[in-house]
Amino acid sequence: MAYNQSLYLFWFLPISLIIYQLMPKKARPFVLLAFSWIFFLTLSRPVMLVWLLAAAGAVYSAALYLDRLSGRRDEILKLAEKSEKAAIRKRFRRKKLIILWISTAFLLGTLVFFKYYFSYALYINTNMGGHLWYARLGSPIGISFYTLEAISYTADVYWERQKADRNFFRVTLFLSFFPQLMEGPICQYKDTAELLFEGSPVVFENVKKGALRILWGLFKKMIIADRLLQAVDNLYGGYTQYHGVMFAVAAVIYTIHLYMDFSGTIDIVIGSAEMFGIPLKENFRQPFFAQNAGEFWRRWHISLGAWFKAYLFYPVSVSGIVKKWNKFARKKIGKYLTNLGTSALCLLPVWLATGIWHGPQLNYLFYGLYYFVILFAEVAWLPVKNAWVSRFHVNEEAWSWKIPHMLKTWVIIFCGEMLFNAKGIRAAAVMYRSIFTEFDGAQLINGGLLEMGIDTADLRIVVIAVAVVAVVETLTECGKNVSAFVLEGKFPVRFAAFAGLALACVIFGAYGAGYLHADIIYAGF
Repeated sequence: MAYNQSLYLFWFLPISLIIYQLMPKKARPFVLLAFSWIFFLTLSRPVMLVWLLAAAGAVYSAALYLDRLSGRRDEILKLAEKSEKAAIRKRFRRKKLIILWISTAFLLGTLVFFKYYFSYALYINTNMGGHLWYARLGSPIGISFYTLEAISYTADVYWERQKADRNFFRVTLFLSFFPQLMEGPICQYKDTAELLFEGSPVVFENVKKGALRILWGLFKKMIIADRLLQAVDNLYGGYTQYHGVMFAVAAVIYTIHLYMDFSGTIDIVIGSAEMFGIPLKENFRQPFFAQNAGEFWRRWHISLGAWFKAYLFYPVSVSGIVKKWNKFARKKIGKYLTNLGTSALCLLPVWLATGIWHGPQLNYLFYGLYYFVILFAEVAWLPVKNAWVSRFHVNEEAWSWKIPHMLKTWVIIFCGEMLFNAKGIRAAAVMYRSIFTEFDGAQLINGGLLEMGIDTADLRIVVIAVAVVAVVETLTECGKNVSAFVLEGKFPVRFAAFAGLALACVIFGAYGAGYLHADIIYAGF
């Protein structure tokens, strides 16, 4: 069962809403928990639920112990002499750090075991004559997402930003809430845990708002992403049969496919949660209006970037290694080079982790390194750019400045996504080289596009649908709330929007005979 399937949309979600509403307030959180586990079991083997509960148990216990240590420290500090307080804080900080590391090691160890061990064991046994234990266990659905949420909760308790929750079921529901279980967004405990357990009643306004968001997500996923799937599979899977400009087309098409699939699914997720009165964080904010790679990642998969910033980038930036570097380098090589070195020390682990988080394939690791190089170059160039802008009084808000920078960022994005989706590093190298050595623009007008596995009618539908999305995102970027305009408009406006989106999905959605079944992309991460 996936978010875009009729089983979820017409049965699972409505039934869960009805039963949730019929139950007493105190029972409603347990209804959410029960339906979350049912959803989980439809996608993973029953034994995998044990791992989800183990993760919940690990962070629940670790957080309680961390909280107890903080309380014990405070009690001792009240009675201690002033000269003893620093040593007491240091001793308790060391104890808490050990607990945090044990909890994090367990969570990451489970993630590594399921996501990486079996892939490498199979490779070693097949290609290197190894005899490592191997079994096709699969992995618990959503493990990459709920693992990061679990780590963030424990870390926040360690830093005393968050009190440990004594309700095990609330912790479990936070990690397994079914709308966000498969694809995120990745939330902090303070964002959703209390709301999930309040048991607030279903309100018609929330249902209406959620339904509009779900329809918009289905529009992007069914009409654009799913219709492009065949072309993406043909271009990347059979890359030896294409050359030159077709690989440039492949980069653009896959980027559109990925964005429409991922953001469309997130729309369905946010809309589903909205129906229960649970507001989830936005995961995309018009990313193709970004003027550089750094801004792109502040607009794309926002929750993942925010997690790495808060729980990896920041701890590294205040670590002993970075402090020692800053102290040494400022005296020896100056402020500019010191800042470059600091940026490298902080960015590298973030982008290595970003690549590895996506999976064991080598191209994911190179994808992370690709953005590390790009972002490091932007950091290095920033003082030069700022000086140039100041000297020539450039208006950075002018479209004559913004559009070239947006187009430059598009090139960076397209090249990155080609590496991300290529069937290995060698395939990516072949595709990049062919773009520069065998480019033949005539293929765009002599029927070459139709050889991708998408016919003229499908192509027209995709172009029109992408144009619709582009208009809506342009209005949103300009500060217009399109959703509010529809929901607060008169009946004809609301009816036209709801009926138009529903009919568009039914009439133009890519499903049935002749189309590949399109799994949700990030469900595998």
